[in-house]
Amino acid sequence: MSKVFISYSRQDSDFADKLTKSLEEKGVGVWVDRSEIKGGSDWRRDISDAIRNCRAFLLILSSRSTVSENVDDELYLAKEKNRPIFPVLYETCELPPGVDLVLSRQQRIVFADVPFEKALQQVLDALGHDLGVSEPPPQPPDPPLKELICARWNIVSVVGRTYLEIYPNGTMRGQFTSAYISGNVSGNWQIMPNGMLSLMGQTAAAWRMWPFMLNINFNQVTPEFLTGVCLDGTVVTWYRVG
Repeated sequence: MSKVFISYSRQDSDFADKLTKSLEEKGVGVWVDRSEIKGGSDWRRDISDAIRNCRAFLLILSSRSTVSENVDDELYLAKEKNRPIFPVLYETCELPPGVDLVLSRQQRIVFADVPFEKALQQVLDALGHDLGVSEPPPQPPDPPLKELICARWNIVSVVGRTYLEIYPNGTMRGQFTSAYISGNVSGNWQIMPNGMLSLMGQTAAAWRMWPFMLNINFNQVTPEFLTGVCLDGTVVTWYRVG
């Protein structure tokens, strides 16, 4: 059975735990990251799957959650996947730009300065009214990196742009352009056991050739674009072009 997903700042764990326990005592299935993510699993994929298949998305609002990048990512995925969103106002706070737009039509359930049991009943009423007895059909997760990486990509970073073709046989080739030089790139690729993409090969520009190795940890993986960080801290975005 799909569950109600609770998004919160770790600094609000005491309140999140209390809300989780109270909902479960009322028969509501709840998904929270600390109890549902198993050791050794890919926590980003676990959270993504849970949001895609949740019955409802409860967002605990506080001065800490509104500045959390993880909470932001979870909220925008819930919005993208059309999950019912219920803002739970744990404490009075100002919503940052973007978040205020996503929640502009959502009625807040106020816990700040309201008896807990009274606010909890509002949550239960909202869930029962909006969810009924049916559950959304499960949505398949995005394919793993190894399945979707074989394609043609435009790669953008602060150091320049690269057009790269990646093939199933473990090879790659492409062209790069920076502010100072342009040339060709070729070599091999593999997915490391820790999920990191490793690129190894050589670049050629004008009369020079030199080897390179690039390792990337992707934090967002979709069929159309990838975002990640190289080991040197460079942020890269890959856009699929074919």
